Amino acid sequence: MLSPGDPLLQMRDRDLLVPDAKLQRVVWKNLAPAGVVLIGTDVAGVVRAQKKQDTLALRIELVAASARKARSAVEEEAGRLAEARGLGRLTIAWT
Repeated sequence: MLSPGDPLLQMRDRDLLVPDAKLQRVVWKNLAPAGVVLIGTDVAGVVRAQKKQDTLALRIELVAASARKARSAVEEEAGRLAEARGLGRLTIAWT
């Protein structure tokens, strides 16, 4: 998972990372930019994170069929992210 502020997402050539124009509008939304879920080198989904007290609340939208197979790996990565942020709990809403 890459956060919205990751240098890879700050590149000018967005077509290189996300060729789909509709997905580009979701990832680089002006008011609330999203992070992305990478599987290999492909963007497989969009993730929005919110801290609520001691809980990391993630809303993840998977856009690639291959991402559904890797859902457990995404959950593991989310757990590591919550731990790295020093948060005791994690909730994930899949859309």
